[in-house]
Amino acid sequence: MALSWRAKKQITYLSIVLVVILIFVYRSFISPILSTEPTCFDGKQNGAEQGPDCGGPCARLCSSEANTLLLRWARVFPVTSSIFNAVAYVDNQNSGSAIRKIAYEFRVYDDKGVFITSRTGTSFIGPVGRFIIFEPSLKVGNRIPAKTLFKFIEAPVWEKIDKRFETFPVFVRDKDLSNPESAPKLTAIIVNDSIYNLSNIPVVAILYDAEGNALAGSRTYLDQLSKNSTEPVFFTWPEPFKDQIFSIDIFPEINPFSVKL
Repeated sequence: MALSWRAKKQITYLSIVLVVILIFVYRSFISPILSTEPTCFDGKQNGAEQGPDCGGPCARLCSSEANTLLLRWARVFPVTSSIFNAVAYVDNQNSGSAIRKIAYEFRVYDDKGVFITSRTGTSFIGPVGRFIIFEPSLKVGNRIPAKTLFKFIEAPVWEKIDKRFETFPVFVRDKDLSNPESAPKLTAIIVNDSIYNLSNIPVVAILYDAEGNALAGSRTYLDQLSKNSTEPVFFTWPEPFKDQIFSIDIFPEINPFSVKL
């Protein structure tokens, strides 16, 4: 028996509703399961990812892909008899990657192993090569620091960076230390040979004796360092150095995540 026009219309409406429901179910539940496209934000390992949201096309490296940060040394340097600066010298051995933010801790002890003070903070870690972590003005009272321990207190999250920032063309020239036996002052010129305007750059100075032992450290900031330009930096110490200074390193620390392309 032939269907009536009304029945045909109802079947058409029901068919449309059923198709809409099937499309919704497919897109909401079936397609995400079947999809192999990596999103890098879904908490799952899919596509060419090497782990959940890491490796392959993702910006974040998997922990198995990254080398451990290498601590070369950690020390505190006197500013006055009761105030010290803490410095950690770290190596990033991962080519093409850096850390946006990581927490750390300095702990300072006397010559008998008795705890004096500690300081926690956070820092980015720059591209492959050395990196200086600096904490100023640790108060030790009348205690004498003899041992400094440093550690990262959270797991590093490595992210790929633009290859242009791996060996960034910022360097130092014209280092000059004056009055080391009375009121030490260190000056230098920071050169930005890149095509990028940089801002808020920490610059750390480390001074060494004849055997290469670090004797003093200080930090300053450059608010602005325009492309293809130079800027002077200055470091001062309130008290004279007890030992002769033979060499100086100055480290401009470029945050690859803050450079505007």
